Amino acid sequence: MGTLNWTVLPYSRDENRNVPGTRDHASNNHTTSTSAAAITGLVPQKGQVVRMQASEDMWVRFGGRTVAVGTGLHIASGQTADFEVSELDDNLAVQAIDVS
Repeated sequence: MGTLNWTVLPYSRDENRNVPGTRDHASNNHTTSTSAAAITGLVPQKGQVVRMQASEDMWVRFGGRTVAVGTGLHIASGQTADFEVSELDDNLAVQAIDVS
C-alpha cells in the first residue's frame, strides 16, 4: 500500500513559463493498493493542474477511465508530477493503482 498526495491548483502563465497558480482548490491524500480505485474527493475541472506525489511507484488515469499497471500515467516513487486536466477529463474521477 502506498500514499498518493494530491493538490488541485489553477493554471496560469507567467512570462511564457507554464506554471500552476498558488491558490489551491483542494488537497488530500489517498491510500493506494494493487486494486484500481477512484481517488476520493478528486474530481478536477478542465484547465486545473493536479499535482501528485507518490510514496511508491503507481499509475493514475483521468477521465473516469479504469487504470491498470501500464495503462495511464506513471508516477515513480518519491516523484512529484503535475497534470493539466484536459477537456475530455473535465469533472470526471481519477483512479490510481500501485505497481506492486
